[in-house]
Amino acid sequence: PRTFIGALVISFLTFFIKLFLALTTSVSGHYIQISCRCVLGTLLWLSFCYFKRGISYRFGTRAAQLTGILTSLQFHICFYMSRTLPNTFALALCLLAYGHWLLGKSQQSILILAVAMVIFRCDIAVLICP
Repeated sequence: PRTFIGALVISFLTFFIKLFLALTTSVSGHYIQISCRCVLGTLLWLSFCYFKRGISYRFGTRAAQLTGILTSLQFHICFYMSRTLPNTFALALCLLAYGHWLLGKSQQSILILAVAMVIFRCDIAVLICP
């Protein structure tokens, strides 16, 4: 499914940045685009940090550190973290769900994956079904 909910959340969070920029400088579309991508990148980074916390809880601190290093060395996730695509919004929710699962909160994990599946990507059902 294609939806506007992800863009609505990002635009709501970016609205406050736009207000700040309007008070300090002249606001152009370029600055708003950059701030939208920064907000989305920050949300994905925070969900990845939660995922790493789950890895640290389940497998140890060293595994979480190696996951962070390996992910930062790969081009794909770092490139797509600030892209305004449905896959990117779904990735944030999937990382959050995996973090919950690794922390032993399986009901919350399934709920987050179900929300991501209904709103952003139907193929997330593959992650739920064994």
